[in-house]
Amino acid sequence: MDSEADVKTIVLATVAGALVLCVLLLARIRVQVKRRNAKRIPRAYMPLNYDILPKLQQSFATRSEVGPDPSTSVQEGWGAPGSQYENMHFKTTIAWSAVVLGLVAERRGHPSFAQSQCRTMREYLRFVKERVPGLKESVCARYCVCYEEARFGTSEFDEEIFREFMINFLVLCQEEETVTSSTM
Repeated sequence: MDSEADVKTIVLATVAGALVLCVLLLARIRVQVKRRNAKRIPRAYMPLNYDILPKLQQSFATRSEVGPDPSTSVQEGWGAPGSQYENMHFKTTIAWSAVVLGLVAERRGHPSFAQSQCRTMREYLRFVKERVPGLKESVCARYCVCYEEARFGTSEFDEEIFREFMINFLVLCQEEETVTSSTM
């Protein structure tokens, strides 16, 4: 009986040792393949010294500080200097309007109108439209198109489009206000 147990122990130890050797061998092969592949990368793509990193950071910082002179030109997507929209980025403001729309309803005592993270803007406007019978479909559609373009699109907005958006946005806020004030 002892000899049978000894044989099982020896076989188990041999198998375990073989597995450990296989793991070490595979790790060694992986390191060699990684080194060989790194040597194949052309040197033009791989900096040899790391002194270049501070220079890159400095150039990025310099680029972020440089911008168009606001007195000579208006940057696309921004309010003109001296206008009521000065220093306002239209696309960002439109994208954040969804948060404001939910906060307006919450502050007026109607928490069910708060925008949920798991609803798209179209779903949220459909939800609001169900509870605000007087809200026009065209107002919701225009708001949604403009919001989605600001949030997911690549084009910038000019002041005229932003004004139209704000009129539409204020209509939505006022409609929410009429419902929340009539239910209180």
